[in-house]
Amino acid sequence: MAREHGPKALRFSAFDIASFPDGVARSNQVAYLRSYLADLAAQSILEEPQYFDRDYLAEFTAFYGTSARGYENVCRRLHLFSVPLAELRVRFARATAGNDAEHRALQENYLGFVVIRPTVATPLGRTVLRWYPETKPTTPRVTSPSRLYETNVAGIRFTVRGLAWQQQDTAVGACATVALWSMFHSSALDEHHSIPTTADVTKAANEGWSIGRRPFPAGHGLQVEQMCEAIRAQKLAPAVFEGDRRGGMAPFFSPARFRSTCAALLRSGYPILVGALVLEDDGAGGYRQSGRHAVCAVGFRTAVTPVVPAGSALRMTLRSSTSTFTTTTLDPAYAFGCSTYRLPPVPQATRS
Repeated sequence: MAREHGPKALRFSAFDIASFPDGVARSNQVAYLRSYLADLAAQSILEEPQYFDRDYLAEFTAFYGTSARGYENVCRRLHLFSVPLAELRVRFARATAGNDAEHRALQENYLGFVVIRPTVATPLGRTVLRWYPETKPTTPRVTSPSRLYETNVAGIRFTVRGLAWQQQDTAVGACATVALWSMFHSSALDEHHSIPTTADVTKAANEGWSIGRRPFPAGHGLQVEQMCEAIRAQKLAPAVFEGDRRGGMAPFFSPARFRSTCAALLRSGYPILVGALVLEDDGAGGYRQSGRHAVCAVGFRTAVTPVVPAGSALRMTLRSSTSTFTTTTLDPAYAFGCSTYRLPPVPQATRS
């Protein structure tokens, strides 16, 4: 029996790294999300138990609503704060009564939000969380593609800077679809288009380049040509950069070329969709391809330039010029330069 969609009271709860978010099965993405929020010192949660998410409603219309499983069309939205639960209750009540000082105090401790979809396998919907605190002022992060998001709860406005992410699925939004969706959220494109939903992206990618397949379910993913079609559908021109090395199963980037290309685009405010081969050990000292993957790179941090003594020459090595890249996948284990992807057994939030 489907639940009713009438108004429901907001819910307050304490953040628990072992069970967040409640009612959601453990996965690598959930484990990393828990670790990330714990590092941000999350302490309390304000939940909107009856939330209609634009992206999920589009997915519901395109696919989930036609399933015999009977998916619901309503989500939950969780807002995270770095204040104790009792303090959140008191400050929020005062803020809704018009106390501007309490509102500002809550904003200072607002960490972001997570939408929970009623899909068992991939429940993590649109998610925007605050960056880690900057601890390396001499080599600050470059996150130009990020944007400011606004949320409203009971008439109270909160803001958080980042770039939206959501868990990929095999129904509407495979990896390339979600990566494109994150790209379209970039502040660099604000003046050019309205942000499409994941269903819009998948439809646009298949309209001119269907390869004989139906768009939903989207478990087969997207080809490079289809990604370009999805970008053109937004009245934008795609720019494709191929690797500078040849050999093996596909062209690939040298570390130096990859870093310089990504850094130039990201500094200009443009997010990057990175396509890579998924390789696995072939048991004979080499690798074999087991699939393909796509992620959206939204930032990086350059390494510290070595101090050169007077009268000495500096020989730059690959190690001294390495950049750390940040992606919207909530998974740090991507070795883009090697065109490999390996999932760690226990994902942990890693600061960069």
